[in-house]
Parts: sequence; structure tokens; C-alpha cells
Amino acid sequence: MMHRCLPDLSLRHVFARQGGDYCVRAASVSDIDQLAPLYLSYLRFYEQPGSLEQCREYLTRRLAPPTPEAVVFCAELCRSGDAIAREQQLIGFVLMYPLHCFLGRTWLLNDLFVHPEARRGGVARKLLERAHSYARDDGAEWVELSTARTNTVAQSLYRSLGYELDNTFLRFSLPLKVVAAAP
Repeated sequence: MMHRCLPDLSLRHVFARQGGDYCVRAASVSDIDQLAPLYLSYLRFYEQPGSLEQCREYLTRRLAPPTPEAVVFCAELCRSGDAIAREQQLIGFVLMYPLHCFLGRTWLLNDLFVHPEARRGGVARKLLERAHSYARDDGAEWVELSTARTNTVAQSLYRSLGYELDNTFLRFSLPLKVVAAAP
């Protein structure tokens, strides 16, 4: 299913022509215009509300200097002689936050998304490997993440990278914002 918030182009065709060539790099505020549609598609994938403008604002707050709150890595099609791929085109991202606890530094891998037409090409794996490398270099003891119980494809990837399901602790959430009841 193609998400309406993503650019209208045949990325699968471009990605295939490039031989799946992409690179992973740190994102910055200059990437927000391309990250925002991907982030909105991520929200839609998990059936969450949001607008493109809200995504831009959210990402700006996460990445804004002088002290960014989060680290974001993005995957982009590598530049080549291909006229379509010559323009920078982001195809995925991973967003993570530092956490501190008495056991040591941890990174929370909060968001991971790959454009639907670039999936199954190793992009998510490379984004995760880059996030792991960054966390390791930062002295972290571990990386944590969560995903929907129904997202078995992601779960398989996480397990293949050495993630283990936490069978000891349950995760609870407390909504602090009151949601109006439907009339």
C-alpha cells in the first residue's frame, strides 16, 4: 500500500536501477523537509495522527542546535549519473534518544522507518547497524526498542541482529492528556 504522504514517484524503479545503492549518514536540520514525509508515513503505519507540519516541528525540536535531543541517521540513495538519483532522496531513518540509568548508558531506538518501495533491500539493517555503532562508540551498555506485536517482519530483523525479547518486564503507559469522548 502506498502512503499518500510519501513523494509520488516510482522509488522501487530508481532503487533497482541504482542496484540498491544507498548510504547511511547522520541527519541534520537541513534534512527535515525530506524527513518529515517519511516520519508522517511512519505515524500512518502505526495508525497515529499527525500532519506534515507537526512532523516538521517535531523533527526540528529533536535535531535543533545547540543541543539536539536525539540522534537521527538517514538512508539516502547514493548520488550517481542517473538524473533521478542525482538529487538527494531519503529512503529511511532511525531516531534514537540517550537514556541514563544506574546500570549504564542506554540508547532508546524510538523510531525506524523505510520507504515501502525500498524495503527488503537491507536499508533497515544498515540503519540499525549504524545506530548500534554510534551507541557503542558513545559507551552505551545496550540499545532498547519496542515494536507493535503485529510487526513480525521487524521482530525478525531485530532477532537476527541479536535483540532479545524481554520476558521479565512488562511495559506500562500512563496517558496524561485527557482525550475527549466521542459524542
